[in-house]
Amino acid sequence: MSVNKLFKDINGGVRLKENAPLLVKELGALDAKSGLINLAFSYSILYENIDGTNVDKDIDTFVDKINEIIKEVFKGTCDKAKQEAAISSAESLRKDIIERVDTLTAYTDVFQIYEYVLNRIKGRYEDVDTDPDIDALVERSFGYMFSDTDNAAVNERIKDILSQLPVRMTKQKFYETVSDAMSIYKGSDMSSLNLFDYMLRTCGMIYKTNEFDGIYKELADTAAAFKETDYDSLSKDEFDARFAKLTEVGEFISDAFDRLSLIVEVLNNLLIYLFTMQYAISDSETDTALASVKETIAAFDGKYTKVSDYVEASEGFFAKLEGFLENSLDDMAKLDASREILVNENYEVLTELDIEDEVNDLAICALLASESRFVDYKKFFESTGTVGEEELKNVRDALIADYDALFTGLSKRIRRAVMAEAIKNMPVFLNSKTEIEQYIRYALESCTDKAELAGCVASIKLITESDF
Repeated sequence: MSVNKLFKDINGGVRLKENAPLLVKELGALDAKSGLINLAFSYSILYENIDGTNVDKDIDTFVDKINEIIKEVFKGTCDKAKQEAAISSAESLRKDIIERVDTLTAYTDVFQIYEYVLNRIKGRYEDVDTDPDIDALVERSFGYMFSDTDNAAVNERIKDILSQLPVRMTKQKFYETVSDAMSIYKGSDMSSLNLFDYMLRTCGMIYKTNEFDGIYKELADTAAAFKETDYDSLSKDEFDARFAKLTEVGEFISDAFDRLSLIVEVLNNLLIYLFTMQYAISDSETDTALASVKETIAAFDGKYTKVSDYVEASEGFFAKLEGFLENSLDDMAKLDASREILVNENYEVLTELDIEDEVNDLAICALLASESRFVDYKKFFESTGTVGEEELKNVRDALIADYDALFTGLSKRIRRAVMAEAIKNMPVFLNSKTEIEQYIRYALESCTDKAELAGCVASIKLITESDF
């Protein structure tokens, strides 16, 4: 049966008991083929870019582990026991790498706070306009915020502006704003509240992974030094040194993140193949992809002394694979849409046929192939319940208590930076254009720190320049 006919029948509810197993077979075969071809590409890219100069020395260990898994999978016949063992090993490694990425993300948020602080004192060391035209700036901000017709885009633009203004909230007012923002999640899925709580914790330097303080000692020491800095008495040389350090840690985090992303890309493609290999059909493309993977295994084992020699030897593989993935996108979209129809509208058919596990595996493959390469796909199959008054109170009180503990040890400048980042991640807390204008004017007109005001003006002009 053609993909178009299968899609049409399932969409129309026709012969579902016959068509559901056909869908599993068709989508499974396409996932297996696409996963193997993508694995060939991503595994080759990993080899070309992992050169032993990794800033995170554990990356070499991660690469060794993924090589062991791939070697085992493609050595001889991969029976069900080997398949399940490989899935378990790949998922465990992926979990470790995602935690490492989570740690890097947490550090990124920390240093973003200190970049905000430095930008607000930058005017001390430069010639800046100490008497900006407030009316013109308000007009410019409004032109930026309300130039879009999409309400969601307007709200994001409002938050862009509000988060750059001088923060003059008391702690109590900030806590009330956080509480009000959380209250909109009452009655929603618990996962939505947990995600919002996570966002506020990460942008507020509250969130810590299990390995946060131990795995990146240099980042931990640098963050501690920034926290203890007296930003009111920095000399020009000390200020420049702090900015240079921010650039240095930014490059470190970016390099580590890029390399970890390459490894997870390989793992995602490997898992797609492992979840669906029982449906694989041998043809010229799968044979070529398999040969490419084995050539990359040999390369990691030292077959080539120069990466350029490997690249030259691999060109023939990829020339044969070119175009398949692009040409299969339409079939993949229709088959995946059919899967969703069965899951969302006809799950009892899957249960009766005892194929719900197979369909769930195909759903996992769709998540692994998505743009969200670090997605925790197991959470998509967990029931988290609904947010009631007690659940809301527990999450809200814990977050506010953690903010309060954090603020106790922070200087006023850092505390304001944390509040500004929270404002950027919360729903807009002002109810009309009049309230927004009044808030902007008050924040700018009441700021007596000329350097801070100059920093805010510069940030707002930078954000809005594309509209002017």
